[in-house]
Amino acid sequence: MVIGIFVDEGDPKNADPVVGGCLATSGKEPIVAECDSAEADVKILRILPGETVDGCLAVAGVTDAYVLKESIRVGGDDGIDVGETGTSVLCVGANN
Repeated sequence: MVIGIFVDEGDPKNADPVVGGCLATSGKEPIVAECDSAEADVKILRILPGETVDGCLAVAGVTDAYVLKESIRVGGDDGIDVGETGTSVLCVGANN
C-alpha cells in the first residue's frame, strides 16, 4: 500500500474527491480526474475520516491509499496555507 499526499488548496481545478470518482496519480500530486480520461488511473472506493490508512485494508479491490489534507490558502497559487480544514483517507483501486 502506497501513501501519498493530496492537497486541496481551494483551486477549482481540484474538485472534491467522491466515492466512485477517479484520480490521476502520475503527477506531483494526485488530482481528481474524469474516469474516462487517459490520465485517470485509480478509482476511489471509499473515503475514511482521519489519517489512518489501515481501514483501507478491509475494502475489496484496494491497491493504494492517499491521505487528503485540506487547507485554506490565501494569496492564490503563491499564497500561504493559513489553516487545515480536515484530513481523510482515500482508499483506491484500479480504474477498469
